[in-house]
Amino acid sequence: MNFLGTHDTPRILTLLGTGGDGREHDKDWRAAFRMSPGQYALGKARLKLGALVLFVFPGSPMVYYGDEAGLEGFEDPFNRRTYPWGREDGELLAWYAALGRARRELPALRRGELAWTLT
Repeated sequence: MNFLGTHDTPRILTLLGTGGDGREHDKDWRAAFRMSPGQYALGKARLKLGALVLFVFPGSPMVYYGDEAGLEGFEDPFNRRTYPWGREDGELLAWYAALGRARRELPALRRGELAWTLT
């Protein structure tokens, strides 16, 4: 079982976009925090790469609800906001859907092996 984020961690998009868990700020600041457009774009680009690795690695890719939709937030309870029905990040949803299709259609992504080579 492989994952990038869970209910026990800050949202992966937030970590990747801000570069930290926000612990240098108080809880009220973390509760109100929303990423800037630049932070969101950086986090999204990094998340897409991370999700690619997640879906091609051996094992079962697990996605914490809302990561595929662009939810952000620091630790619990800020990472447990409701799913943004109708306001999802369409590009991220399409990316995760494409990764799921590739995993379903390419047997090597389901039953393949990982081999490390030294060069």
